[in-house]
Amino acid sequence: MWNHINVKVMELENDYSLVKFSSEVEFHHVVLDGPWTIFGNYLIVCPWSPEFYIATDEINSFTVWVRLPRLPLHFYHKKVLRGIGEAIGKVDKIDYNTGDAINGRFARLAVSINLKDPLVSQFSINGRV
Repeated sequence: MWNHINVKVMELENDYSLVKFSSEVEFHHVVLDGPWTIFGNYLIVCPWSPEFYIATDEINSFTVWVRLPRLPLHFYHKKVLRGIGEAIGKVDKIDYNTGDAINGRFARLAVSINLKDPLVSQFSINGRV
């Protein structure tokens, strides 16, 4: 799935893998341009942290792609999409095709969410859910 990217993979305990990329561009591509699936299952990709202890810690925060269907056309502005995304979590990336209203069916944002917090399933803008 990343055959055009030069990576080194080390298998770790508890079903974790450590992946080393040859460039920062490749790293950002893998972290932000998913979602990635293997045999029909989503692959969770997170930046490594020296505070993470694989024997006992859990991944509590990661980046997900959020679709915002049926937005009025005037909401397809980068600042508006960023504000909506920040109501969900930390905005990592805005799909600029949707930000430019090229794909009018839905807007798409990459948002870091904390799994310990309640997930936002819907919200209201100008009285519309």
